[in-house]
Amino acid sequence: MTREEMISRYAEIQECSLEQAADRIDTFVTVLSEGLENDRKVRIKYLGTFELKKFKQHQGYDFSKKKCIKIPAHNVIKFKPCTQWREELLYKDIEV
Repeated sequence: MTREEMISRYAEIQECSLEQAADRIDTFVTVLSEGLENDRKVRIKYLGTFELKKFKQHQGYDFSKKKCIKIPAHNVIKFKPCTQWREELLYKDIEV
């Protein structure tokens, strides 16, 4: 789903204009980003947990150039969905 598809679906569900929907989606992303910067973890009930993880500098391998490279220290955003949502999505349309 693209940002535009999400905005139009949100506007359809909430019965609001596309501009209002875009503003609300952008506000959510901004608040989420600020929460990760400040607290390094954001928990949203019925959705899951976003967490900012640090990775130290480490060695990697560039297969195209066939040589070892240094990967600089960086942050990664990890997401863990809540249990109910994860089970609902993982086992949907699967027959045992």
